[in-house]
Amino acid sequence: MDASAVPVTFATLVRTQANFTKTVCAFEREIAKSLTADQIAQPTRAEVKRRFTLCVKIFMILVGDLKWGVDRALGRLGEYLRKEIDHTPWEPDRRTFWMPGDEGE
Repeated sequence: MDASAVPVTFATLVRTQANFTKTVCAFEREIAKSLTADQIAQPTRAEVKRRFTLCVKIFMILVGDLKWGVDRALGRLGEYLRKEIDHTPWEPDRRTFWMPGDEGE
């Protein structure tokens, strides 16, 4: 099987246990921030799942489609999650050069 035939999944994008842990922790952190911002003290399971699914969708676009690194994608996750929750169109940063600390610029 050639490499282009391998399906792109969340697991194939995070690649390592360290990246998996970092990514899931970032999802949890950004979901908690978004719930606080929306003043939702007791979210339903469905709402948490919906926001987690949005995080995965954003991650798949940034890391899978645009080939961003995990750190770069997680640095912008909160901003793009907010836009998804608010049903606001968003466009990923198209810069090809990135350094840690560029988040939100």
